Amino acid sequence: MEWIDYREALIRGIWLMVVLAIAAAAIGFVLPKGVFYPQYKTTTAVGAPPVGNSASSDIPAGVTTDQIQYFAVEDSVFTQAAALAHIDQPQYVLRGMIAVSGPCSNCSSGGGLPGIVNVTVTAPTAAESATLNVAFDNALAQGIENGAKLLNNGNYVNTGFTILETTEPNFAVATTSKIQSFNSRPVRVITGALIGLILGILVALVRMLLDKRVTSGRRAQAAIGYPIVGEIPASTSESGEAYRMLWLSVFREPLPEPVDQVDPWLDGVDLMTDDSWPGLES
Repeated sequence: MEWIDYREALIRGIWLMVVLAIAAAAIGFVLPKGVFYPQYKTTTAVGAPPVGNSASSDIPAGVTTDQIQYFAVEDSVFTQAAALAHIDQPQYVLRGMIAVSGPCSNCSSGGGLPGIVNVTVTAPTAAESATLNVAFDNALAQGIENGAKLLNNGNYVNTGFTILETTEPNFAVATTSKIQSFNSRPVRVITGALIGLILGILVALVRMLLDKRVTSGRRAQAAIGYPIVGEIPASTSESGEAYRMLWLSVFREPLPEPVDQVDPWLDGVDLMTDDSWPGLES
């Protein structure tokens, strides 16, 4: 293929480029500013029992909400939660799905009950939200226990951490989230037109590459291996001149040898005048 072939293909496909550019620009014009998609939220409660009022109390001193929230941001907790829920997502995605909130350990009013931390998980499906929520609670409990062991030379310590309220898929609350798109309508229209133009160019070139028809003298010469004597255009005022030039090329000028196929035995031999050639004696 030569550059002129690509140029002719683009010229023939101008109408296609224009149509696709206009269609894509129209799509950009009517495209909404944001796309809404459903999300599901589940919430669980975790915490530890309060400290006993007397030395004889059987209720052990538990971890504080500050301690629970500290362990809740560890990478190991998110990694283990994803493994337990069989969710293959990177850390930043998991952190965007899970939110841990709760009051400080000595709060007496407002913001929830003292000692209780809420874990909220947002996911595309109710089942995924509930599964990841339960898995994170279990991973958080294990993380707090491991942290207490490190502080006590590897000895087991009863932290009092408890999953107070669990969840399941039918507890999920449906919400909607919004993905922002191009807020400027002119930007959307121009972007759509450019995308349509590029698609039109690609389609025109693909059509040219898949078209095996002989539509030009260059293609005919490449296909048969012989030079082109003349080209007859479609029925126009110049057709008569084309036929005349073809007649002159055939009957008034010697026919050229095939392109790149000249027999070396005939190189320099005039078949019309050389009497030594068999079958040509006068």
